[in-house]
Amino acid sequence: MRRNFISRRVVQAGVVVLGVTLVAFGLQEVMPGDPVELLLQKEGLFHPTPEEIAVFRAQLGFDQPLPVRYVRWMQQVFRGDFGRSYVSRRPVIMEIRERLPATLLLSMVTLLFSLLVGLFGGVILAVYAGGVLDHLGRIFSFLLRSLPTFFLGTMLMVLFAERWRIFPTSGMGSWRHLVLPALVGGSGFSVVVMRLLRAHLLQALGSDYVLAARSRGLALVWVTLKRACANSFVTVLSLLGLYLGGIFGGAPIVETIFAWPGVGRLLITSISDRDFPVIQAFVLILGLAYVGFQALIDWFYFFLDPRVDSDGE
Repeated sequence: MRRNFISRRVVQAGVVVLGVTLVAFGLQEVMPGDPVELLLQKEGLFHPTPEEIAVFRAQLGFDQPLPVRYVRWMQQVFRGDFGRSYVSRRPVIMEIRERLPATLLLSMVTLLFSLLVGLFGGVILAVYAGGVLDHLGRIFSFLLRSLPTFFLGTMLMVLFAERWRIFPTSGMGSWRHLVLPALVGGSGFSVVVMRLLRAHLLQALGSDYVLAARSRGLALVWVTLKRACANSFVTVLSLLGLYLGGIFGGAPIVETIFAWPGVGRLLITSISDRDFPVIQAFVLILGLAYVGFQALIDWFYFFLDPRVDSDGE
């Protein structure tokens, strides 16, 4: 069963990766603007003649059929070559490599914040279910989940940066620069973890083995942490795979709001400049991150509880 599970996941991941490469390559074909004319404009030739466009198109290989260009692009990608930025004229891999550490730092802090708040809040709401604390926590989580990211970011900046001057509004340099972006980026996932963990814990707390433990005089908090949480954490773990892949997906919004010098902000400027090689590289890396993180969580989830795949699911 384990061999079937691994082989099935490898095939599924391969199909998804192939689809991601097709989407990343096809962006240049569906996005508005001719990349050849854009490149000529970057070179200072704003009104090229059709002959000049045809010569430049042949030099870049854009006169070749689409399948041929896709195969050549894939060969470059396998060598770690994503081409050169139309704007900076530097290799795309260097542009991403310089900004990736900033995005990874912010992503890890955001993930840590989300898990701490979500797990702690879920346990508290389950232990005090039906009480005032539970009602306030559910209302607060509903409001937090309903707020758009840009609105929450703007509100926090006005309060904590402009009015009270506790945290800086933008940039990167100290731990204080991480607080507001991590709050905005991790608020949604922390609410999901909190509500999911609360629901599973309440279900677990009503099971026979927990009732038996409590009948022996064990405290509710101890029973919750020792017995019920162990089963509920497996469900939270399955969500973690989706969130890890989504870190890069949410990076453009958060990094733009707080002027964080990461790859997400690079993507936003690249879209406005029609810098297709950078956009293709970001989409491909984001897709591979999704597939990789989800595969790791699936395999870890399976080894924790092999019954999840006993019937092919």
